[in-house]
Amino acid sequence: MSEEAPVPGTLHDTKSTGVGCFSKVANRNPGDSIFEVRDILSRERRLIAVVTLLFTLGSVFYAFFATPVYRSTTLVDVSADKDRQASAFLQSHAFFEDFVRREELLPLLYADLQRREPGIWKGGGKQAPSLRDGAALLKRRVAVSRKKKNSGLVRVSLEFEDPSVAADILNRLVVRVNEVIREEAVVKATRNISYLEEQLRLQDSLLVAWLASPAMLSSDDLLKKDVTEEMQRGIDHLQVQMMLVDGSLERRQLIDMIQKNSRTIMRARTEADEFALKVYDPASPNEKEIRPEKKSVILLGFVGGLFTAVFLAFSREFFVGKKSFPDSGT
Repeated sequence: MSEEAPVPGTLHDTKSTGVGCFSKVANRNPGDSIFEVRDILSRERRLIAVVTLLFTLGSVFYAFFATPVYRSTTLVDVSADKDRQASAFLQSHAFFEDFVRREELLPLLYADLQRREPGIWKGGGKQAPSLRDGAALLKRRVAVSRKKKNSGLVRVSLEFEDPSVAADILNRLVVRVNEVIREEAVVKATRNISYLEEQLRLQDSLLVAWLASPAMLSSDDLLKKDVTEEMQRGIDHLQVQMMLVDGSLERRQLIDMIQKNSRTIMRARTEADEFALKVYDPASPNEKEIRPEKKSVILLGFVGGLFTAVFLAFSREFFVGKKSFPDSGT
């Protein structure tokens, strides 16, 4: 019995490029897809197991050997009139740069680099990180959140590889913010008092000069018109009274402003630690690491490895089947 020639475009036409594949897909029973997937997974089970295991082992290695990160937190109450100023400093790169310089934090911020190159801060090895680099690094690690929208309670947190160092730096940071605001307030109040006292002395000297020579303030035109001596004395007396009233009001205002600025200086000196920020909950070492989260990392590694393994399995089946398919009719 003679063998029938394959009809072009059918499943038997294995020599036609690509056509048999499309015809096979078109004539496939949808229920067969599940069995085909099962067969592929069964054939590639070793590949899937190996890839998933490698990903999982990698995630386990990272979870247990990566440098842990800890978060230290402090709760402070910011004075209503100093709220904007404190927020501005905690966002200022110049403030952080000055803080890193004053507290000599570069070796702490780059402890890993210092361990690898002990002489880096003495000019040995590669170029050491600058103050600007250290300030940018510290600023990224500091987070500020408000307890309530219109509340002065603010939570400041710092993330670092060492919980004790994190707490120490954060406490020093809060102290420095308070110091800078207090110093600026004292300088401003002192400058205001100096100016107000100068104005007060000027007012006093003008009043004394005017009282000593009332005729200087009399009208020459009135004298030329033969105003009687009695009328002139009345005019002079009225001018004196008006000058005293005006001078007294202005003097009172100057004195009030001097007292207000003096109270600011007094408060800055007597309440130095709580001038702008009152600490309710100082930062303390928190031994609970926030990164890496071991369970999440391992689970993510397992799931990622499984998906990658299945993808590689189907890819290999596709490419291997595509290469061997044209030779199936020979």
